[in-house]
Amino acid sequence: MTFSEMIATRSMSAELVAQITGANVAYINQCRKGRDVNNTRRKELEAIRETIAEARIKLEAARDALETIRDDEQEAFDNMPESLQNGEKGEKSQESIDAMETIYDELDSMATQCGDLDDVISTAKGE
Repeated sequence: MTFSEMIATRSMSAELVAQITGANVAYINQCRKGRDVNNTRRKELEAIRETIAEARIKLEAARDALETIRDDEQEAFDNMPESLQNGEKGEKSQESIDAMETIYDELDSMATQCGDLDDVISTAKGE
């Protein structure tokens, strides 16, 4: 190999190294960008988790408040004379108690589902 061929080869090698290095830098930057996007998605998922946790707290508070109201209504119904319990007032009171029981069950179910979503979000975040 002549000197000029060696210089040309080295020049080509330098260019090749520069191209490979440039490609590696570009790949590394792309990976970093992907990681940043991934971190952004994780932060968004965490914000959703916090929103769901807040909703769960509110659902549980509403459920507990409703339970108190329902229990008070049940106690009022139980303290009614039997003649009133069997009359229109008693029927309306019992319908109200039944409706509150349905709402209580739904609120309890939704609060439980919020807790279940926490596990699903952890999976989505890769935890």
